[in-house]
Amino acid sequence: MDADPSVENLSQRKTQAGIPNKELSPALQDPWLAQDQADLLAVLGLRFGDIPAGVIQQVRTLDDGDALQRLILVAANAPTWEEFYTELLAGPEAFRLVGERFDPL
Repeated sequence: MDADPSVENLSQRKTQAGIPNKELSPALQDPWLAQDQADLLAVLGLRFGDIPAGVIQQVRTLDDGDALQRLILVAANAPTWEEFYTELLAGPEAFRLVGERFDPL
């Protein structure tokens, strides 16, 4: 695999990993938001395997960079799919990862 860390190269890797960028919302004009969507789907796929179509669709509609970055952290740290899904449904009001369920120790 190529060692180029560019965004374009990372996007190609994600496409090869089974999450094509064309699945992301075409309405998004901001490439950083599209990349955050792809990153979130990639982390979910690595952590939990198959991603339900409804969750993929919900991720495609997210247009808040801060919320996407928070959900990437949640996806990386949530101990179960249910914990991640609860946080996904929490909406933009949620802004912290608190409680024993996110304790890495």
